[in-house]
Amino acid sequence: MVIVSHLSTIILPMAMTLLIFTASNTYGSRGLDVWIDADPACGLRAIDDVDDCWALLYAIKSKKINVKGLSTVFGNTSIEEAHQTAALFLDKASADGLEIPVLHKGSGSPVEKNRLVIENDATVALYSELQNESMSIIALGPLTNLAILIQSHPEIARNISSIVAVAGSRKNQRRFFIGNSNLIHFHDLNFNKDPIAFDIILNSDIPLTLVPFEVATKITVTPFDLQNMSEGGKSAKWLADSSKGWIDFWMNNFGTEGFYPFDCLAVGYQIMPNEYQCEMMPIKVEWRYSTFVNRNQLQVSHELHHGRFVNYCYNVSRTMKNSLVSMIGSNHGVNAR
Repeated sequence: MVIVSHLSTIILPMAMTLLIFTASNTYGSRGLDVWIDADPACGLRAIDDVDDCWALLYAIKSKKINVKGLSTVFGNTSIEEAHQTAALFLDKASADGLEIPVLHKGSGSPVEKNRLVIENDATVALYSELQNESMSIIALGPLTNLAILIQSHPEIARNISSIVAVAGSRKNQRRFFIGNSNLIHFHDLNFNKDPIAFDIILNSDIPLTLVPFEVATKITVTPFDLQNMSEGGKSAKWLADSSKGWIDFWMNNFGTEGFYPFDCLAVGYQIMPNEYQCEMMPIKVEWRYSTFVNRNQLQVSHELHHGRFVNYCYNVSRTMKNSLVSMIGSNHGVNAR
C-alpha cells in the first residue's frame, strides 16, 4: 500500500513515478521477473549475517516472482566469500529439486570517481538479460554492480522497471540501535560500502524503492521459527542451522527475541507489496567529508525541497512474518524434479 502525501508540491512527481512502478514490470509464467544482486555470508562464521540466504530461499520458493539471475557483490564479506556462499546455497537448493538461477560473480570493490569502469561477469550477464526483456532488480547489498552497468550502458536503464534496495534512513538517523543495547549498533551498511554507486543510481531515471532498517524492525525471527523450518528440505534445514549463531548473537548482545530479517523484506516487497506502507519522499546523498570517519548519508526527508523522489517504505504488516517463515519452511518445489 502506498500512502500518498498531501503536499501539493510533490503530487506530480509522485504520480509520474507511481505510473512507472505499476506499468513497467514484466511477468513471466512464474510471476514477476526479477534479478537478485546479493552479498551473502551465511554459514561462513557463527555470527555472520544470514539474511541474504533467507531472502534468496524466500524468492526461489515463491510462485509470485521468477528469479532470472543471481549476481554477487562485496558487502557483508569479500566478493570471493560472497560468491562461494551463493554457490553453496544454490547447491543446497538444487539438491531439494528447486529451480535455481544462474550465478554470476560481480564487483569486489566500490566505484571510484575518475577511475575507469571495468565490467564483470555479473554486469555483462545482466546487460544481456535486459536487452531481451525488462526486469525488476532486488539489490540486497551495495549497488556497485548496478552502477557499473549504468555507467557502461546508460541506455539499458529504460529496461530496468524498478530497483528495490535495502538502504536509506530518515533525516539524521545515522545509527540504528537494537533492543536494550546502547553501544552495539548498525549503520546503513549497503550505502556506506559504496555511496558513489547509490549516487549514480539516484541520478538515473530508474524507479527506486527503499526497504530500510526502519521496516526490518517490525519483524523478528525467533528460535521457534528456526525449529519450524526443519521440514522444508535440506536447504531450509541448512539455513536454520547456519542461523543459530546469528540469532544467539542478537539475543545475547541486544536482548532481543531474535533477529530482524533485513533482506527478506526487500524480496517480500516484490512478493506482497500491498502488505507494506510506503511513501514517495525526496532523497539525496549528503556528502560529509571527514579525515577519519565516513559521515556520508543517504537522506530521506520531506524537508528536502529538490532532487529525486523514491518510494520509501516504513512499515509492514505483521502477517508478512507468517508468509516468510511458512514459505521458507515449506515443501513447495522440494524434490519436484
